[in-house]
Amino acid sequence: FFTILGSIAAADPAGLPLAAATEVPKPQDCWKLALDHWEAVIREDALTPQPIVLAMIRRLRRNPPPPSVRVSAVHGDYRTGNFLH
Repeated sequence: FFTILGSIAAADPAGLPLAAATEVPKPQDCWKLALDHWEAVIREDALTPQPIVLAMIRRLRRNPPPPSVRVSAVHGDYRTGNFLH
């Protein structure tokens, strides 16, 4: 189980079949892509204003984290009931 998960993360994303279906982001762009995604989710799903969350998003945009060291493929729903033999 964990060996398979580790091998997914260790693989070079540019060499995986998914690279043909989606662009592999540059390490320096990863934080912005993730923040853009989660900001859109928060704005779309919020039933009430979320001023603290939006303030933190603004702060992260003004003070971005250091660039990622490397890009890894991650299985977003890895569990024992969600795999093929």
